[in-house]
Formats: sequence, structure tokens, C-alpha cells
Amino acid sequence: MERYGDCLQNIKWFGYLSATSVYGDYSGNWVNEESETKPIEIRGEKRLRSEKKWLNSKLPVHIFRLAGIYGPGRNVLIDLQLGKAKNVKKEGHFFSRIHVEDISNILFSSMQSIKPGEIYNCADDSPTTQSEVIMYAAKLLNVSPPEPIELPDYAQSFYLGSKKLLHKSDFPTLPSYDRFIALKPRVLWYLATLLQWLCERAKGTGISYIDSTPIAICHRKRISKNKVFAGIATLSKSTYGWFFGLKLHMVINEIGEIQGVKANVDDRKPVPDLTRKLVGLLFEDKGYIKKDLFLKLLNRNLKLVTKIKRGMRNALISLNEKIFLRKRSIIETVFGYLKNRLEVEHTRHRSPVNFLVHIFSTLISYSLKRKKPSISSSFFIG
Repeated sequence: MERYGDCLQNIKWFGYLSATSVYGDYSGNWVNEESETKPIEIRGEKRLRSEKKWLNSKLPVHIFRLAGIYGPGRNVLIDLQLGKAKNVKKEGHFFSRIHVEDISNILFSSMQSIKPGEIYNCADDSPTTQSEVIMYAAKLLNVSPPEPIELPDYAQSFYLGSKKLLHKSDFPTLPSYDRFIALKPRVLWYLATLLQWLCERAKGTGISYIDSTPIAICHRKRISKNKVFAGIATLSKSTYGWFFGLKLHMVINEIGEIQGVKANVDDRKPVPDLTRKLVGLLFEDKGYIKKDLFLKLLNRNLKLVTKIKRGMRNALISLNEKIFLRKRSIIETVFGYLKNRLEVEHTRHRSPVNFLVHIFSTLISYSLKRKKPSISSSFFIG
């Protein structure tokens, strides 16, 4: 600090990335930022000493106690595929985890709301045992999990502390998991209203893209056993193969209306309702080609633009329309973000209502993003 004293004088925010090892062993019980720190191994002791030194400095220090970090290139799925995953047998030993992108979001949020001296537990609030994670990952990959092994000597220090992390400072009255699941249906109406408001406030540009993506609600092997979505979900086929679930239809770059329908409904059927407030150009894939639909939309000043199917007569379109048509992959980018980063699709729903709560909350989260996938207008021909 003496070396960089002049540089540190004008710092408004300073973050120190610590670790949850400062808490030590709590025998699998919950801990929060107010819990006693009692590290039981050397790395935890060093982290705690560093925390105290930074907090005693004159800098606007914020402490972030990180759980086990996972993310691209660092997760159990990759370890299983490479044959490196170890199914360590130690009952009742819990780990908390956090995705590397969540760490970035937490740090960014802290910079926007500076609170010197504040301590944050950074974890996903879903602690579980290492063995459960291995078993679930193997199930996703449809492979056999590695055989359970006894705790090896090299991992003794890693398994010393067992605890479940909680952000008490953020959620002082957080209910239990079961109670949380029971309360979720109460917010469905509020989420639907908020999502509608976010969609309606989108700017009308005259350029819109529409498409659908499959939302599987269970694995194909468990279709006959699924009772939650009986009579709602259907078996259908997408470009990625057969799936059992529903379709998420979306219009982007305009009002963003979203509608969930049965998976085997023709993609063209929801188009008139989804686009009832749109004018200008609507870009779709070849699966939406239908003369009646084209004329119906054209009568209300919405031109349907698609690539032509094999054997069809070529249709004349303007250069701008051709350029925007080539950018249709933007909606696939949005679907990819919703599935891979926001996890809009998973197979653990307990009720259709909670399924909608999850879908709406995910779409709201995406709508509130400051930076979304977009198309540069620098190529536009005026």
C-alpha cells in the first residue's frame, strides 16, 4: 500500500475476494455474514487475516466471500467427459457454489451501490453434496457416474468444513425452500403484468423477428411417468430431435410478445396474434411460408419476409430486406442466452403454474438487461 499510496487516494470502491473457508466447519448448518468466523485450515486463516487488514485500511473496502467457483471450462460436466470426476463418499458434507458470471454481476452491483466495510457471501443458495452434483451431471450426460471412493489424503483439507451459505443481509426474512416453492404461484399475475409492461414499452422500429424454440419439461425416457404436465405438454420434433414439452414463441425488436403453446402446434398459427400491434417488416424462417398468412399480414401493413423453399419461384425483395433477413440469427442468439445463461429450460417443475413463474421471471430478467443482442445499423442502405 505504501508503494501505491498516491494511486489509492482517489479510489471510490475497493473489493477483496476472500473465501468461505473463513467460516470453518458448521456441520452442514446454515451460515450468513453475521456468523462467527473460525477457520480450521491455514488458507482460511490467511484469508481472514487479509480481510481484517483490508478493513482496517482507510480504503472503501468491500469483502466478498466466494463459494466454490464453476463456469466455462470449470465444471463437473467437463470433468465427467474427461474422466476426471471423483465421486467422494462423505455423507452430510455440503458445498456451496457460484457461477463465475454471477461473481462479475455481484461486483458490478456493488460498484453501483458503494457500502464500505460491507461483507457479502457469494453463493447460489443451493448447497449440496459433491456426490449429488456428480450424480445429477451424469444423468444430464446420460452416462454412468463414477464409483464412490473414500476421501483421499490429498483432499483432506478441501473437505474439512461443511456449511450452507446464506445471504442474510440481502434476504433477512427468506423462507425455507419448501415454503418458497409454495409461495411462487402468488406472484404469477404480477410477473405477467410486469412482463407485458416491459414488452409494450419497447421501441417500434419497423423491423421484427419471430421464431419459436422447444422447451422440454422432462427427458423422453420419462414421458410416460410425467404427471405434472399431463394434457398440456406434447411430443414434437425440432431441428435438434424429438422432445416432450411446449414451444416458446417470441417476437423481438418490437414489443416482444411471448406466448407458450403446445409443442405440436404449427409455428404459423400464433403469428397473427403475436404480431397484432406490429407494422413494417417481419422476418421469419422458411417454416412460416404460407400464402394466406402473407396476405393477411400484408393487409395490415406488415410484410412477411422469408427465404424461399426449394422449387419455389424467386421473389424480388429490396437490398435492405435481404440484409436484415441474413441477420435473422439474432433471435437464435436470444434463445441461446435464455437457455444457456438464464436457464429458461429445465426439467424439475412441480406444477404448470410454477413453470409459468419460471418462464416469466426469466424473460423479465432478460428484458431488464442493459445490453442485449442487437444488429448494427451501419450497413443500412437509406
